[in-house]
Amino acid sequence: MKSFIVILSLFYFLSVGMASAEEKIDVTKKPEPLAGKEFVFPEYQESKLSNGIKVFIVEDHEQPTFAFRILIPGGSAYDGDKPGLAELTAEMLTKGAGKWSALEIAQKLDGVGATLDISASPDYFTIYGSCILKHIPTLMDVLSQVVLNPTFPKDEFEKLKKRVISAIKNEKARPLSVATALSKKVLYGGNHPYGKRKTEETVEKITLEDVRAFFNKYFKPDYATLVVTGDIKEKEIIPVFNKALGNWKKGNLPPLVMAPPQPEPLGVYFVHRPASVQSSIVLATPTVEITNPDYEALDVAASIMGSGFAGRLFRTLRETYSYTYTPFGYQTSSKFANRFACGAEVRNPVTDSAIDVIKEQLYLLATEPPSEDELNRIKKVKVGNYLMSFENAEFVASSIQNVYFYGKPISYLKDYPKIINQLTPYDIQKVAKKYMHPDKVYIVVVGNPEVKGKLERFGKIFEYDLDLNPMTGEKAKLEPVKMSGEEIISKYLESRGGKDFLQSVKTIVSEGNAELQAQGQTLKGKILLKIKSPLKKYELFDFGMFQSEVWHNNDKSWAKVQSQVEELKFKEVDKNIFDIAIEKDIDLLTKNFKVDVLGKQNGKILVKFTTPRGFESTVYFDEKTYLIDQIEGTEESPQGPIPVTSTFEKWDKVENFLFPTKIKTTNPMFTIETEYTIKINEELDDSIFQPNK
Repeated sequence: MKSFIVILSLFYFLSVGMASAEEKIDVTKKPEPLAGKEFVFPEYQESKLSNGIKVFIVEDHEQPTFAFRILIPGGSAYDGDKPGLAELTAEMLTKGAGKWSALEIAQKLDGVGATLDISASPDYFTIYGSCILKHIPTLMDVLSQVVLNPTFPKDEFEKLKKRVISAIKNEKARPLSVATALSKKVLYGGNHPYGKRKTEETVEKITLEDVRAFFNKYFKPDYATLVVTGDIKEKEIIPVFNKALGNWKKGNLPPLVMAPPQPEPLGVYFVHRPASVQSSIVLATPTVEITNPDYEALDVAASIMGSGFAGRLFRTLRETYSYTYTPFGYQTSSKFANRFACGAEVRNPVTDSAIDVIKEQLYLLATEPPSEDELNRIKKVKVGNYLMSFENAEFVASSIQNVYFYGKPISYLKDYPKIINQLTPYDIQKVAKKYMHPDKVYIVVVGNPEVKGKLERFGKIFEYDLDLNPMTGEKAKLEPVKMSGEEIISKYLESRGGKDFLQSVKTIVSEGNAELQAQGQTLKGKILLKIKSPLKKYELFDFGMFQSEVWHNNDKSWAKVQSQVEELKFKEVDKNIFDIAIEKDIDLLTKNFKVDVLGKQNGKILVKFTTPRGFESTVYFDEKTYLIDQIEGTEESPQGPIPVTSTFEKWDKVENFLFPTKIKTTNPMFTIETEYTIKINEELDDSIFQPNK
């Protein structure tokens, strides 16, 4: 036998040597990939339980195992005014059911190596279970009890609340988690279901009765679906689930819907985290619901920005500038609304520089189509990973269940590779321009307050604490002020020099040297403002290639941009009246505007001025001098309303009357710093205050 093996071995080596001599394999050449195989979608069956639950079955007979997933619409997005309620409800189901305690349920499952997990995501609950075939009866028995007969023991509820509150406290130690939570809040709106965030306070207020009521309302089979995978047959497994869940009766649950997001104003949202040595940055924009035709192109665009080593942020933030190790970029996949987010964690000194790089890459993607090579790399990664995942039966089943929940045809799963591969560079550039342009981006930073000053050039800064409570602005906590709006305005007039002197001022001419900063560029220009009583204003912005003019005369306003003059309407007219009133005709503030004293904050008294036509502006008066420190409002732009903040950095006397001589105006697209020279009572012809006809 031994000699026979030696002969075989010798024959093998001789054969290999002969083949090598004949074929002359060139080891310097890269082997060609094998021909691609056509994607064949796995087989599955559809069925129904006796109570109407739709069932998808994917058979996998390689191992004697079994798994299922139940999807029930109605997750944490439906917490209402008690964020954290869905999570507590889901976790309480395995804390006691029927005659079993939490410990007994755990022992039953662990004793047979089974799994039963119940969790809440924003859109739905999931119940996942798995075991080997012979222990299906035990797993089904536990499933039936936790769904039909949960006991919600009070002692387990109190322990669970403490654990959840502890997890919330730990989350504050992860600044990127805080930044992500704030990005959701500002993009969707603080009262939107996707924008709410559980806190220690909201969880503490949740009662056991709240949990029971939430369970009774949402844990219904009306729109639930079930997927089953493993070494099973349809005719065998349907009776098993009918026995376990047949008594789970439908409720009167209407189809779940959601109001559109109500985003906060564009700007910089800064969370104070003293002693941080790095900043956690998230730049985000609203995108579309998951069934929108643009969704897939946006998903690819997000991958171009942040798909690991292939992403642009990795190649710039990490490789070119060494600002970070792990930049990211992604699009979310919720049912009713989504967002694109990208960012990184960087050292404090490069916080603003990193934001510049990210905005530059967003601008390039929005204005220039990616190359075919770059796009093809991303396509191959996305489609390749997708197709490989179909080797897993549970992935197949859950994918079918998800597309059914989202309202897409199941054929979408078969067509997905084709949908991705058909996208062109121009498709990507088109959606990037529409949804991801840097002019539309919200900037969220969690970090040391020492970096805040560097961020002012990106837009108005909204400050928050680690619980995501506003620290500044009218949404923050305000101290009461025992003064009326009229009294505050009167003190403002007195502090500037008094009503008698102001009445002697007929005209004001302000000539300003201005510096405009936008997208890393600096432009120098001139701003000219002329005001004449009653209610006349002319304003010129001259930055060389860019010029604009605004006229106001009594109750009419006009604007000229790029040689076109158009008449302004409604709140834009009111804004011009407000500007005139702040500068000169101060009595108009009480005559033409509704005045609300909001309160006091950081030594400033906040007063809001509004009109029936929709104009709103909040003025910050210094509580000691009563001079204006800051004015906040919104202005129309091609991207919609944008927040504008004007900071009055310096006041100087002109003939014993104070005028603002240094003003910094900030919005998400640019910052203008202007130093003015003021002249009063110059002769101004009325023709100045309306455009030439």
